Amino acid sequence: MRWLAAIAILGALGWSACNRTDPLEPSTIGASTGKPETPATGPAYASMKATHSRDQHTLPDDGVTLRQLVAEDAVALAALLAAYGDEMRHGHGAGADARARADALIADPIAEVLGGFLGAELVAFAVFFDLPEAISGGRSGQLDDLYVLPAARGKRLAQRLITAIADTGRSRAWIHLRWLVPEDNPDAIRAYARFAEPAGWKSYVLWLAGNERW
Repeated sequence: MRWLAAIAILGALGWSACNRTDPLEPSTIGASTGKPETPATGPAYASMKATHSRDQHTLPDDGVTLRQLVAEDAVALAALLAAYGDEMRHGHGAGADARARADALIADPIAEVLGGFLGAELVAFAVFFDLPEAISGGRSGQLDDLYVLPAARGKRLAQRLITAIADTGRSRAWIHLRWLVPEDNPDAIRAYARFAEPAGWKSYVLWLAGNERW
């Protein structure tokens, strides 16, 4: 996981991740090293997740639609996962088993995957989790991965994805939504600083799977 700087959003707005060429729409957020240990589960959470999966946000004028991804989207998501991994791992075997990873991600009972479409084409995705929040006793959101295809950048898709996730969080009474951003991406850090507060902690990682690094 590229966790080198953490940024938490405590309000309603949202932006994106880390495109090197467009400071207004960075393209990727820190990758996941695994699922959170204490996810929301049970019938109530399943109902909330199912309701969210039916929601569709059509944004005016530019053909952008946001919706929860389903099994039929796996082929399209696999292509984005391959591109995302290639970008993060600098081309070293990132596309391997992308279809299997897409199927597993969409079917995961804990993760939620929101897709961004231009017309009928999937061009962006965000993976997030609904977690218990120990200090307040409430719940919070964690945005773990976000990617926008290079050809689709500049449309604030990442901002729109985060805004939609924040809206979901409000409907579930989340305390906050938080995410991580690579320390070596100053454009993304400047973009987030316009609407979110820097968190008061540093992130660390223990790599547990051999030579995996990104």
